Amino acid sequence: MFTAEEGSALSSRPVKTASPQPDSDEDDPTLAAWRTFLEKCMREQPESIRPFTAADFAGLDELLEGVEADLDAPLGDDDYHG
Repeated sequence: MFTAEEGSALSSRPVKTASPQPDSDEDDPTLAAWRTFLEKCMREQPESIRPFTAADFAGLDELLEGVEADLDAPLGDDDYHG
């Protein structure tokens, strides 16, 4: 996890687009923009980068307790925001 400032976190989610999926990560403009942003933050605020700890994972387990998801199910139109 990269923390941009105290108490805030960055995340990403898939967005439905009219164009076809890129052939690779290198062809994906969204991923390229994310990597550029992350590289800039890493250069300018290296102290903000920390490893994801066992306590972080435990917090996720607590946060997601009772949530059920079929990771193999296709996404429908209602699953995209944008």
